[in-house]
Amino acid sequence: LKEDTQALYDISGYNSIHQVRKKKVGGGASLYIQEHISYNIRDDLNCFGFEVDSVFIEIDKSQINTEKDVIVGVIYRPPNTDIDEFNSKLSEVLSKIKSENKLCYLAGDFNCDLLKSETHIPTSNFVDIGYSHSFFPLISKPTRVTSTSATIIDNIFHNNIGNSNTLQGILVTDVSDHYQIFHI
Repeated sequence: LKEDTQALYDISGYNSIHQVRKKKVGGGASLYIQEHISYNIRDDLNCFGFEVDSVFIEIDKSQINTEKDVIVGVIYRPPNTDIDEFNSKLSEVLSKIKSENKLCYLAGDFNCDLLKSETHIPTSNFVDIGYSHSFFPLISKPTRVTSTSATIIDNIFHNNIGNSNTLQGILVTDVSDHYQIFHI
C-alpha cells in the first residue's frame, strides 16, 4: 500500500496485513490481528495466482493458549474466475496445512455458493476438497442477500473439529452488499 493510503486501513490496537489487487479496482484480502499477538506471515501458502488474493499467517500455540500452532488465512476469489483452477490450488494449500498438523481457519469471499453444492459440480468439488482435508464450513445461512437472490459465498472453514467451545454467526448490516461473518 502507498504510505498516504495506509492510514485508511489502520485500526487502533491491531496490526494489518493486506494483499490488494494490482490490476483491478476492488477486491483484495486483509487480515487484522491484535498487536500483542506475535505471528509469522506464511507467503508459502499464497499460491493461488494472479486472480485470487490471499493472506496467511501462523500464530504459535503459546501466544493463544492452544494445543497446536494456528494458521489463519483470508481468501478472495473474484466472481467469474476459473473455479477448477482455484480448487486445484486450494487442494495444494490444504494438503500442506494438513501435513503440518496445525489448526487452521480460512475465511473469505470464495464466490462459491454453498446452496448450490448439490447441483453445481465445481461448487460440489470445492466443498469436497474441504471435507477431504478435514475442513468444515462454519456458516450455513446466506451471507449475500438481494431482492432476487440469497447465496452463501462468504464462509469460515476450519479443521478444529473437537472444539465445541465456539461461537460463529452472521452480522446483518448494510455496511456492504455482503453480511459480515465471525467466529469466536
